[in-house]
Order: sequence, then C-alpha cells, then structure tokens
Amino acid sequence: MVGLATWMYALDEGHAYVASWIANRNALQAMVFALLALDSHVRWRRDGSTRHGVAAPVLLVLGLLCGELALSVVAYLFAYAVLLDHGPWSRRLAGLGLAALTTVGWRVVYSALGYGTGGSQLYVDPVNSPARFALAVLERLPLLLVGQLTPIPAELRMMATGAAVVVLVVLCLGLLAIVGAAVWGLVRRERLAAFFVLGGVLAAVPSCATFPHDRLLVPVGIGVCGLVALLLARTGESASTALRHRFERGVAVTLTAFLAVLAPLNIPVRTHSLPMLGKMFDGAAYSLDCVPDIDQKTVVFVHGPDFFMTAWTPVLRADVGRPFPKRIRVLGSSYEDVEVTRTGPRSLELRPENGYLTSFLDLVMWSPDHPFTVGQRFTFSDLEIEVLEVTEDHRPAAIAARFLHPLDSDDYAWVAWTRDGYRLFVLPEQGETVHIEGVPLLDMMFDPVPVPSP
Repeated sequence: MVGLATWMYALDEGHAYVASWIANRNALQAMVFALLALDSHVRWRRDGSTRHGVAAPVLLVLGLLCGELALSVVAYLFAYAVLLDHGPWSRRLAGLGLAALTTVGWRVVYSALGYGTGGSQLYVDPVNSPARFALAVLERLPLLLVGQLTPIPAELRMMATGAAVVVLVVLCLGLLAIVGAAVWGLVRRERLAAFFVLGGVLAAVPSCATFPHDRLLVPVGIGVCGLVALLLARTGESASTALRHRFERGVAVTLTAFLAVLAPLNIPVRTHSLPMLGKMFDGAAYSLDCVPDIDQKTVVFVHGPDFFMTAWTPVLRADVGRPFPKRIRVLGSSYEDVEVTRTGPRSLELRPENGYLTSFLDLVMWSPDHPFTVGQRFTFSDLEIEVLEVTEDHRPAAIAARFLHPLDSDDYAWVAWTRDGYRLFVLPEQGETVHIEGVPLLDMMFDPVPVPSP
C-alpha cells in the first residue's frame, strides 16, 4: 500500500507543471520543508521528542518563506490532531499551538510587509475578503479535488464561462459524490482513511485563493494517493461479491488506474504545455520587429490579446534579446473583434464586441467589486482614457482614448494583434471606423505565431 501511494504521488501529472515551470519551483521547496514539519510534528506527538517539537515550527516557517503552498500542511496537522493523535482533546489541540502561532505570526509579517492581493477576481485574500473567499471555495474546491482524482484538469475552468461554469462544478460534485459513496465505509472503519480524507480536502482550501490549476495540488495528492491506495488494499483483502463491495472495488481500481497509470503517461503532455505557451509569448514578442526604431518609439497597442502580451511586451522582448519600446500604451485587450473609430486628430473610440474584460485571464487584473462607471477617467502623462459606456455587469463597453500629441506624430508606432502576431496598424481617417478581427485563445495556443530562425 505504501509503495503504491508513493508511486502515485511521485508520478502525479500535476507535478510536471511545478517541476518544469521555473517560476513555480518554489512550490517544491515549500512542500519539502512543510512535509518535514509534518514529520517532525508527528514524531514529537508520538515519541515526545523535544528536538522534533522545536524543529516542527522552524521547518514550517522555512516552508512558508518558500511559498504560501506550505500553509496547506496545517490541514494535515489538524487532521492528525483530530484523528490520529492520542490523549484528551485539550492535549491534542494544545499540540497544534506552535503551528497556529507560527501561521498567525507569518500572516502578520506577510501583511505588514505589504504582500497580498486586491482588486482581482481570481486572487482572493481569505483575510481581507472572507466572504468572497468562501464563495471561491464553493466553486474551486470541487474542481481541485476532481483534478487530483481524475484526468480532468482543474484548469479546465479557464475555458468555461457563464452557465458552463455551473455545469462544470455540478459535474465535479457528482464525481465527488461517487467517490465519497465508495470510501464512506472505509472512512467509518479506519481513522487513517479519515485522516487522508480530512487532510486532503482541507489542504485544497488555501489553494482556492487563486484560480484552479493542477499545479496547486502538490499538498492535496498526499491525502488522495494515500486514500486510494488504502481503499484498493482493503477492497482487495475481501472476497465478498456483494454489490456494494464490487462498487467500492470498481471505484478503487478506476482511481488507481487514473493515478498510477494515466497520470504518469500524461506527464510529457503537461510538461510540453509550458513550452507551447512560451512559443506563443516569444512569437508575439518577435512579431514586434515590424516596428522600425522600436526603442525610440511609444508603441500604442490599439488591440492586443491579453495583458501578458501587451503590458509584458518590454520584458518579453528583452528576454529574446530584441530592442524594446521606449514606452508603451495599451488601449485595450480582448480575444474578440474591436471597432476603432477616429473621432479627432488626437482621439480614438474603441468598442469591443462584448466589452472589455471578457476573458478568464482578465479577472487577474480586475474584480466586479470595482465596477466601472460612465465618465470614469484614467489619466497618464500623454493619454487620457474615458469610459463611454458600460455593460450590465459594469465592464467597459466603449472607451475614448485622447492623446496629448497628434495621432500622426512620428513619436508613435501603432500596432494591433492579428493571426500573424502584431502588425502595424493604419490609423483611420477622421470619422472613419475600422474593424479588427479578434483571435481566440485556443487558436493562439495551437497555431502560435512562428518564431524566426536564428
């Protein structure tokens, strides 16, 4: 059982993101220290070792310094105290005191140093926005748990909008209900199984502070892999032919096939997805070679796909060794069509098909808690943006962009996103409207702009 659980956890396909994405490798460091903290805590409670009692909070601090993902190990500490620790309840809960003080102290320092999130729909701070976080848990927790149990990726949520989100969550709840029915008898009989369930579910809660993604499942897999291995072992020990036993055995075999066979086979696919995104970003960065003397220009993005490929362009250009703009101005980003009207010698009006902020990634930078209003203005040194119309859910439906200098000034270079990457945008005549075709995200991912040969 232990060997199988270790195999499933070590070859979890979600770990491919964490290992291959350099910026996310701190999650591995965080979990190494967090799991050492869990091990030290268990040894302290079981053997009374003072050395391990001191080491546990120290290791937890080191894990939290590597990344917030280490916070998830507190779920297993709690589950251990409730289900596996011995002695009176007062003694069990007192054993959590050091972990609680460590966690609270970390959060106080975290906030005092200015870390945290705000104004984002996808990143929700549990302390500053507890009500929003509770709603996020209701939506995201089922997706994360199903992402760990099955080949269905948690990041599928990024592709769903409107009613499709509800359908996806309901589907996940249905799958969890089937698994829950299969493990219920085992959980009632064995405290270790209950520990795996309670620890695994609670470990997913902190990750609900951001959008669902399999890269967040490193701590969740500990409980899930342990539970599935235990369920398979216990159902295999019985020769019963009862319908319930066959149901439990079938679920155990299916989940084992998912985690022990399909997940390892899917690691190359998951690993390849990051280079695929990298090619997409690089292609966008190289496509700005269409702008002559770019390092002497203010590049105006009349239309771009998202903020990664607009606001991040100078960084992307520098990364591939290309000169980058002296300054950039982004008028708007969308995967949909946009109409651009020239309303004066220094002004444009932009009207996207369904308004701005329609894609899942847009919610990284905006929250409905901060609705836009008609007449709202945003002023920069050489540009003013005014919201002309808003949608029913208070997103900008149309904006006016008024520049300090004439649009035809040689200081400006105008670009717009196309299926071939960024291309120079020809300004319309005064009073004229031009139509820019949007490019869906999936088209960009599977048919990226080619990167030129060195």
